[in-house]
Amino acid sequence: PLKFSVTPEQVTVKKIEQELYHVGLSEKVGLLLGILKNEPDGRYLIFCNMKSTAQNIDTLLNANGFTAASITGDLDQRKRMKVLSRFKEGTLAILIATDVASRGIHIDGVTHVINYDLPRDPENYVHRIGRTARAGSGGRAISLACEKYVHSLPEIEDFIKLKIKVIPVTDEIIVTDYRKPSRGKKNFRTSSKK
Repeated sequence: PLKFSVTPEQVTVKKIEQELYHVGLSEKVGLLLGILKNEPDGRYLIFCNMKSTAQNIDTLLNANGFTAASITGDLDQRKRMKVLSRFKEGTLAILIATDVASRGIHIDGVTHVINYDLPRDPENYVHRIGRTARAGSGGRAISLACEKYVHSLPEIEDFIKLKIKVIPVTDEIIVTDYRKPSRGKKNFRTSSKK
């Protein structure tokens, strides 16, 4: 007979600092840009719920001087591996992904995970934030809770048995003078105050 021992999955990693911003859809892009500009030396993994959102954020960030790329479930395997290789090597500072594409991403040195969209499934939240604080290091998980996805928050907090620290959104952190990508590029629409 063979003996198997299974260790239950730890729900949250203790070294991950978890933060949450309550933000309206119209200010979500500006808040993301503000977070990235305030901590420019981080290695970011940004999660979105939909492929179109991931592609739009990719286009927006590149239009505003950030080195970013996205991977989604339907991206060709060769292209996905090339993007992941750039992220692992550090030549790509920001990787945007959907949950489907994120499976199997085991990269050391990710300093920040940003949930641009709160996941609908609490287990996906744990999976996402676990991409940081690897190999004994610390990390930050920042979630943007907009009116479209905030309904997932109580279930996430019940699952992780923790109330996520809420950070107030201030005008200083929201970037309003960002560049919008050209109309022909992936149909990105933003709401920007001038």
